[in-house]
Amino acid sequence: MCSACDDESETAESPPAPSGVPGLTRRGLFLGGLGLALAACVRGGGVPRPGFGKGVWYIVPVGDSLTALSRRTGVTTDRLVTINGLTRPTLVPGTRLWIPDVTVVAPPEKAPYVAPKPQPKPNAPLADDEHYELVPRSAWTNEPIGPNHVLMGKVTKITIHHTDEHAGMAERSDLDVVRMIERFHRGPQKRWAAIGYHYLIGKDGKIYEGRPVKYQGAHCGKNENNLGISVIGDCHHNLPNPKQLRALRAFLDDQRERFNVPKDQVFGHRDIKPTICPGDRLYGWVVDYAGRSR
Repeated sequence: MCSACDDESETAESPPAPSGVPGLTRRGLFLGGLGLALAACVRGGGVPRPGFGKGVWYIVPVGDSLTALSRRTGVTTDRLVTINGLTRPTLVPGTRLWIPDVTVVAPPEKAPYVAPKPQPKPNAPLADDEHYELVPRSAWTNEPIGPNHVLMGKVTKITIHHTDEHAGMAERSDLDVVRMIERFHRGPQKRWAAIGYHYLIGKDGKIYEGRPVKYQGAHCGKNENNLGISVIGDCHHNLPNPKQLRALRAFLDDQRERFNVPKDQVFGHRDIKPTICPGDRLYGWVVDYAGRSR
């Protein structure tokens, strides 16, 4: 009460004091009733009791939360906690809550669908990243394709090679190796329309575009409808490094899907003609990938 109210005179009529209660005056009754009212306000904090006034009962479903319920109803989380006497921040499914000042409570929003993560393939490489970077032909040469090219047509098979390690190649970057092979294939000894392979797998794990796929390659003697992919390095005694194998597998999967080539139409160079290419270790990998017995 304010101080001005204390100074007001008692002009209103008050009921007589109950008999048998000594010393109880009208002023005492007034102050006592006021004290009870104030005590009730302190105990209740001015918050309506559950089930009284405007509001609805709400049964907590699985997955609902105080924050989500507050957002849907416009009632603060603190108020929901106080009204319902909650002792924990997590809502228990099946709990009955009083939601004040509303006539209906919208159901929780369904969580967005998240597609399950694809399971790894049984023969997947150790590395968990199956992405690769494709380096376009324009990044390493601006030479046009020679006029002696032949159009590819439909791709029906894929042949795997290795470049082997010729003198001076081991110390060079992948781009330099690609350019060296291009110069040799287009030089006076061969005079091909372009580098013989359609793609090369660098030691850095990048895929380097060689001869555009619309042109038939020059890599195995039976080049009709045959996509040629070469792994940079010597794969006789050692497998390509993990980056190369990861890129090779992912790229093979993509190209087979692109051209609708079954796995059993993936070959090593030595399957096409007598040669040690693509090296014993890489050839074993190709056989396993294609699902053939050694």
